[in-house]
Amino acid sequence: MKTMSKIRSIVSGSIFAAMLALTACGGGTATNSTCPTPAITYAGFGQTFFANYCTRCHSEYKTEEGIKAHLDDIDAEAASGPGGTNTSMPESGAKPSDAERMMLGQFLACEKL
Repeated sequence: MKTMSKIRSIVSGSIFAAMLALTACGGGTATNSTCPTPAITYAGFGQTFFANYCTRCHSEYKTEEGIKAHLDDIDAEAASGPGGTNTSMPESGAKPSDAERMMLGQFLACEKL
């Protein structure tokens, strides 16, 4: 009987931890943004956007390579597009406008090419 109780406790704890992780990540959705023509570039948009809203907490976003390593996560947490708008990031401080979030989605789509 003690073994079953212990197993239930472990399983319940694992389920709780998984739910907490999903909640902490914001659970955003892909925005399904597309890259416009002309493309939105790191130098023309990304560098300033990430400096203004992201790098105070996410130092890995100080370079284009760091951003490219997290494109889908960034899209699901902070970008906007036809598939939805994600606003869980940034958690505090200055927040981007809806237009900036839309451009972020497009920029991320350009980075995937």
